[in-house]
Amino acid sequence: MTMETEEGANFLTAFKDTFGSKERTNARSKRERRAGMTPKQRARVKGPPKTQKNFRATAQTLARLKALLAAGIRENETDIIELAIEDLAKKHKVEGE
Repeated sequence: MTMETEEGANFLTAFKDTFGSKERTNARSKRERRAGMTPKQRARVKGPPKTQKNFRATAQTLARLKALLAAGIRENETDIIELAIEDLAKKHKVEGE
């Protein structure tokens, strides 16, 4: 039995310090993911996670939304809705998170 223990110990010592730490491995993985991104993707600032919400809108509301998009108010529908909510919150002095 002593021989098995010694043999096992020799095996473990042969590979000691050959693997990087978990922190270094995670940092390397992060650098590799970032290197694979386009400059536009790297420049994007990641905000808090978003949640999808569905709502019903009248034809008139959708027409106004499309008109705002055509006018170049914001880049997409979500941005326009977010701006509208911000304006309403300021108008009614409502605080969020």
